Amino acid sequence: MPRTTIHLEAYDAAFSVTVEPWAAPVFDVQPKERCEIVVEHPTVTPTVTCGLVNGEMYVTVYESGSTFKFVRGAVVEFEMPDHLAIPYLSGPAASEA
Repeated sequence: MPRTTIHLEAYDAAFSVTVEPWAAPVFDVQPKERCEIVVEHPTVTPTVTCGLVNGEMYVTVYESGSTFKFVRGAVVEFEMPDHLAIPYLSGPAASEA
């Protein structure tokens, strides 16, 4: 399954991560922890962007049908169920509009 992996590490202070469009749960990354957000899609490599607002990181996922998991160390701490994937939208693709 195609995936995009974002590696996270706090060097000097903890920070929070929110994955949009789901917005919950919020994950806290502590100093010296190695964490990952793994975004998966059944057919395409997911596109993501990252940004910071007031010390909180936001990861935005764009492709309909995507899910994600949060990994702390080598343990999957959270996995988005397939039935909560970004909904598929009907209508013309952006390139056709």
